[in-house]
Amino acid sequence: MIRAMRVEQLGTVLTLILAVGVTASVAQTATAEGGQREAALGLEQQGKNVEAETAWRAFLRTHPQNSEAYAHLGLLEARQEHYKEAVPLYRNSLMLNPGMPGLRLNLGLALFKGGELRQSIQEFKSLLKTKPPASPEVQQLTILLGMAYYGLNEYAAAAPYLKKAAAQDPQNQHLRLALAHSCLWSRQYQCVLDVYHEMLTLNADSAEADMLAGEALDELKEYDGGSETSRRTFRSWVFVVDTKAVPGSGSRIAGRTGRQSRSRSGSRLSWGR
Repeated sequence: MIRAMRVEQLGTVLTLILAVGVTASVAQTATAEGGQREAALGLEQQGKNVEAETAWRAFLRTHPQNSEAYAHLGLLEARQEHYKEAVPLYRNSLMLNPGMPGLRLNLGLALFKGGELRQSIQEFKSLLKTKPPASPEVQQLTILLGMAYYGLNEYAAAAPYLKKAAAQDPQNQHLRLALAHSCLWSRQYQCVLDVYHEMLTLNADSAEADMLAGEALDELKEYDGGSETSRRTFRSWVFVVDTKAVPGSGSRIAGRTGRQSRSRSGSRLSWGR
């Protein structure tokens, strides 16, 4: 079922986050607190998360207004994938020191990974306004925004961000496929065709392009039969996929449902069981 399969596409999110190299970190600030802080930092750097958390909380009891301690506690929670616990710690740090480098991004990532996508969008948009247009951070934030909207099933909103990101990283097939799905599921069929052609231009044997063709035909068949526009779009898609198909006489590409397939041996699409 096409709609149910959309949940599986959320695995793309983690792949994309890793691809753009966004990692949580905390800028270290010079303080006069001395040994207690250094001990906490040392434990954190050794990967002793539980001991480091205990040390930072002990430090915080004597320095309750220390933004760095809250930031490090948030980072330790995020490292353990305790994203919901990390969020209030990052917020406390941000309230005490709004200018700490990387802090708002850490908050946005914790919200994103904790499933609070709507709130993460607010943070990413706020950050995007502060970055130079050509900076690497803009690409990272653009992907994060696109995937946040994608995760909310707001595909029409996701598409512009993913399109911009894909233009900056044309070899990233995961990103291009997420764009294609966003266009497909918001019924922007010309966009789907454009992405399909781009995939074949980059790789004439693209498995992703074959998968997209099957998914698009399946989706269009679901909507076909209503309006004349829908029928014209479906016929146009069938024609383009057929004429642009990668040569490979006799091969069959499995469609989305596992029952439908596309034959490249002739001039027509074949829907088999």
